[in-house]
Amino acid sequence: MTKWGVLLLACCWFAFAQAQQIVNMEGRRFEYPRNGWQGNIEFGANYTKIENSIMQFSNRFMVIHHNEKRNLLLNNDVSFVSVNNQNVMNSAFQHFRYIMLGDSTIFPEAFVQTQYNKQLALNLRLLTGAGLRFRVYRDEKSFFYVGNVLMYEYENYPEQPSQKNFRMSSYASLDISEWDYLPITFVAYLQPKLTDINDYRVSLEANLIFKSKSKFVFRTQAKYVYDAFPPPGINKVFSGLNNTLVYTF
Repeated sequence: MTKWGVLLLACCWFAFAQAQQIVNMEGRRFEYPRNGWQGNIEFGANYTKIENSIMQFSNRFMVIHHNEKRNLLLNNDVSFVSVNNQNVMNSAFQHFRYIMLGDSTIFPEAFVQTQYNKQLALNLRLLTGAGLRFRVYRDEKSFFYVGNVLMYEYENYPEQPSQKNFRMSSYASLDISEWDYLPITFVAYLQPKLTDINDYRVSLEANLIFKSKSKFVFRTQAKYVYDAFPPPGINKVFSGLNNTLVYTF
């Protein structure tokens, strides 16, 4: 592989790392969970050596415990890429969420999240927040939710003062599954800083999911992210297309 090929690969993975500025947790919920424990695990691994040695690894683990009164959601996500034993991508996050359930269309929820991302020069991001989730529409195959959460954000970057902010996180989540083998999802986030509404983040994500009769699923994902004040050296705008093979249990 030429040096330009390695550079292109690194840039593609670097773009994916930027997309993690806002983590889409809507795509990690189970809308129709069964009682008890359930979850899924995703693995991606690749090794290539022609002129250069390229190693890629990704892992996503999600588990949920459901009963009639509440949902508990735990998520872990890790991505790693090295070229000639040099890291070009290294990122991870962990997320825990509590959702109170009931017969109404309003659901209180709270969460905590940790995150780091070498390519974003992000040593640590801590988030914690709480708010309300509203069910606009839901039937046996499709649903539409909106939500609004107040969250506290702590960010630490190398050679920069730590940042502590309060943000609103508003979202809309649409899932159309009228065709069992081809569900479509769309999620939008808006996260303005409370003390400066010009400091905001926007995330749009659409997924087309191909299901088979087995437990394997193939997902195509399109994403657009905008950050009005990104970390130094990071672009304000990112767009990307990702493909993933999922095993569900």
